[in-house]
Amino acid sequence: MKSINNIVPLLGLAFILSACNYNNLNFPGYDSGVSPTNVFAYVDSLTSSDFVNLSSSIKKKLKTHEDTIAANYISVNKMFHTEIAPAATYIPLFLSEKYLYGDTKSSVMVTSPQYIAEEGEMQILKEKYVLDSVWFLYNNEILKTPFDQSVGDFTIINVIGSQLWSWDTHKYVKMSGYANNVNNDNEDWLISPSLNLSKRKSAFMSFTHTINKGDTANLKTNHTIWLSTDYLSGEPSTATWIQLTIPTYPNGISWTFVESGAISFPSAALGNTNVHIAFKYLSSNKESATWEVKNLLILENLE
Repeated sequence: MKSINNIVPLLGLAFILSACNYNNLNFPGYDSGVSPTNVFAYVDSLTSSDFVNLSSSIKKKLKTHEDTIAANYISVNKMFHTEIAPAATYIPLFLSEKYLYGDTKSSVMVTSPQYIAEEGEMQILKEKYVLDSVWFLYNNEILKTPFDQSVGDFTIINVIGSQLWSWDTHKYVKMSGYANNVNNDNEDWLISPSLNLSKRKSAFMSFTHTINKGDTANLKTNHTIWLSTDYLSGEPSTATWIQLTIPTYPNGISWTFVESGAISFPSAALGNTNVHIAFKYLSSNKESATWEVKNLLILENLE
């Protein structure tokens, strides 16, 4: 028994030394605390089943009208289309789900059938995708609502006045208290669907907007962004709201669209399963600007 007890520690030591040698050979700097990397350069080709699965993923994760059309096209035709379902738009989603463990410097050369509208024919193309751009496009996307087809899943709530948020055929949503040649008192909200941030370490939003025909003195008072973690439905007054700061406003005297800049979410929203953001519009019988909004994007900052 004594000899056996001596052999076991020796076997354990041999295993540890072997493991250390393996790590040193395969992961340079392992024992110095340097994390091993997984950088690869693969080749891949989309099969018929890949297109079916991709179509399903598009419908689950991407919600615009254009995405739905693209998903249906991909599912039926088993190919991409330069105008209806562009490969550059949807291959990143395919890659982000298939290659979960590669470092962001990894790449995949993808072969796929694509209908080239300008040439009127289907071609087999090979395109290289670097995964850092793939992860940015999809892994950190929380909500994408361009407002190019409708108000999306946002809810329109009228608190005061007869005017409402609406979608415009020029591909944006808008709100104005001006109607029948007069200014009107209004308080109107455009509230997002519930966002699950339970696994997010950070979040910020941005959008493009323009404001015109109002009193520029009230520009930042009448056009604001709010966030709630306890809103369920109905009147905004049933919930607690925190005002978020919009870094950049339009000048208020033209129809020029400007980028809002990054609007950070407060730490109270992170880890929460029920987060709503809302555009709040105010006007009076003395002045009522028009607020137009498009290209809303909410992301998790991966840096």
